[in-house]
Amino acid sequence: MVDKADVISAMEAIAPPFCMESWDNCGVLIDGKDDVSDVTVMLDPTIDAIQSVKSDFIVSHHPLIFSPLLRIELDIKDKVELLLKRDQTFYAAHTSLDFAPRGVSWALAQRIDLDEDEMSTPQMRTGKVGYDTIEEFVSFLELQLHTTDIRIVGNASKLDRVAALPGSGFHEDVIEACARQGITTILSGDLKHHAALKGMDLGITLIDAGHLETEMPGVEQCARELGHLVPDIDIDVMTPAKPWHTLHYDDVS
Repeated sequence: MVDKADVISAMEAIAPPFCMESWDNCGVLIDGKDDVSDVTVMLDPTIDAIQSVKSDFIVSHHPLIFSPLLRIELDIKDKVELLLKRDQTFYAAHTSLDFAPRGVSWALAQRIDLDEDEMSTPQMRTGKVGYDTIEEFVSFLELQLHTTDIRIVGNASKLDRVAALPGSGFHEDVIEACARQGITTILSGDLKHHAALKGMDLGITLIDAGHLETEMPGVEQCARELGHLVPDIDIDVMTPAKPWHTLHYDDVS
């Protein structure tokens, strides 16, 4: 068992507050008991996740509360009520972890064996991968990211320079910036229709491996580093389920 302040200090070393975007809400969002014997690290603070976690301290990549509340809605009420009742601390490490030196983008780059180049930054990891074709690279991604649901847009012959952007990286302005920097392939999640068209027009290959799948390497890395910094507590990683499934005709015939 350790003092809560020790866990908070460790998290601030892993996900420095200065890395946080100005619009984000990171750090302690609900303050619980002072003594901590176990920590659960998760991606999404869903009601099912919070109900199932009995740990003294919860680290979530996605915040429970993003902006000042004008009213307490039912989903937030139930989560906050349960956390307060159990006297659990809820700590959010969102963009503070995304852009940390060994954060979410770094962990994704490591997972896909990205050989980073001089243009690589914590916001966008860039470099080369050890595959000549999209087909080979996607087969590798399926193994590394534990998914078979990968969507591809664009020219499958281009793998010269890859950008890895965990989560929701397919913004149209980001795709344009990548084109200007000579990026030929972007790996991210949450690809939308108009962003896909932008990639097609600019001749960039877009690989949508999923929001969850591209961020979980960073969640797992966070838990490992927390275990190194605070070795006297139990640390568990909660593996989330996708919030949807694809229904095929054969499933209902």
